[in-house]
Amino acid sequence: MERLLGVDPVPMIRPHARHLVSDVPGCLGLMRREPRFRLAFEPALLFEPVMLVAAEDHLVRMFGGLASVAEVIVISDVQQADDDGGPWCVPVEFGSGLLPMEVVIQQARAAAGEGARLFARSETEAEALRARLT
Repeated sequence: MERLLGVDPVPMIRPHARHLVSDVPGCLGLMRREPRFRLAFEPALLFEPVMLVAAEDHLVRMFGGLASVAEVIVISDVQQADDDGGPWCVPVEFGSGLLPMEVVIQQARAAAGEGARLFARSETEAEALRARLT
């Protein structure tokens, strides 16, 4: 792979509840085994429908385990969807889903205070996130 604009290419891992790297221990193990990889942590992607009843606890544990090792943290929300395979979680616009936003904001604020780089999926979501963080 060639250098792009003077930057070396870096493999970025974006974990998802239904993919190979799907939870906090899996992410941490991969980051230890493969230090060349970087982590794009989007908490909403790690949720399964059964986790939503204890979303606050899951968010605190996710942020506690992954915020300090993530290259970027993408803040979004989650909705439950259904298909032929049953219920599953899909990411949606920040503040429009089922996650407890006060917990997301509290955890994002703490992570940013420790140097984490926060991202949103769109400019509109970034503006909403900025407004909530200040």
